[in-house]
Amino acid sequence: MKLVDVTLRDGGFVCDFNWGLEYAINHICTVSKMGIPVIELGYWKQNAKSVNPFYNMNESLLAKLTEKMPSSSIASVMIDYHYCNKDLNEYPKFGDTRLELVRITSRKEDFEDAVKFGKALKNEKGLKVSFQIINSTNYSKIELIKFAETLINNQFEKVAFADSHGNLNLIKDMSKYEEAIKLLDDNAVEWGFHLHDHAGRATLNYWLLTKTTCSFIDVSANGVGKGIGNLKMEHVVNNEILPLLLNYMMSDAHPQISLKQIDAYNLMTGRMNVTDNYAKFGYKNKISSNDFMSILSRINGKDKDTYNQPLIKNLVDELL
Repeated sequence: MKLVDVTLRDGGFVCDFNWGLEYAINHICTVSKMGIPVIELGYWKQNAKSVNPFYNMNESLLAKLTEKMPSSSIASVMIDYHYCNKDLNEYPKFGDTRLELVRITSRKEDFEDAVKFGKALKNEKGLKVSFQIINSTNYSKIELIKFAETLINNQFEKVAFADSHGNLNLIKDMSKYEEAIKLLDDNAVEWGFHLHDHAGRATLNYWLLTKTTCSFIDVSANGVGKGIGNLKMEHVVNNEILPLLLNYMMSDAHPQISLKQIDAYNLMTGRMNVTDNYAKFGYKNKISSNDFMSILSRINGKDKDTYNQPLIKNLVDELL
């Protein structure tokens, strides 16, 4: 299951879509190094909710943000059909910029018009277009099936279900999505979820989705996003790339993304299944994330459950 980074776009709600160019480029470089394939940069040429650059992104800002982005990373933007610029001339052709993927989202009442507009972007601009069904928890099973059929018939290659209100519980709610998902699977349409965390269920829903054919999931650093926020990137990336993310979040990240250093060390001890008393030692001695994860991996047996200070001091001396 691939991760889609929505920190700069959905996380823009926490800073009025005004990240600052240096912070944003640093974020993009870090996420690219982590191998996250899709980076959603902001909203494209909208101004209904903000006049700041990451809500009203244009070709000039796009070029600055993607200048150092590796070719393996996909630059994406979102448009909310209710508010978006509906002049096709305001969208670049594929190949003229680094923009590759447009994710279009729509309210129920705008669905048919949004589908037509998304199809026009595909056909006239050559861009890849993904459709995101917002407020999906308030759709009926029949509505989800109907909308899936429409998106399949209009040749959308990616479809996302958004838990816009953060109340999704896939233990009991998955049955409502199953038939729509089967239709998407049968027609080779990739599908995923955008998980908000208002009710504290995003991580649970993520792990349930790993047992399905889900193709992609949206994440953000420190969970920044509208309302309480999104599925936290640091909770789901694998242990190999976690130190890179934590180093960034503890030092160079925007204040809205930054993570308290002690929380980062506690996260690492949790990931390695050892007592968080070791986190206090790592924090006090300012051990780097890479080194600390390596040290924790060498703790075994009862020492995982009971803090052994001489042991960790010896491991630090051996490694450093």
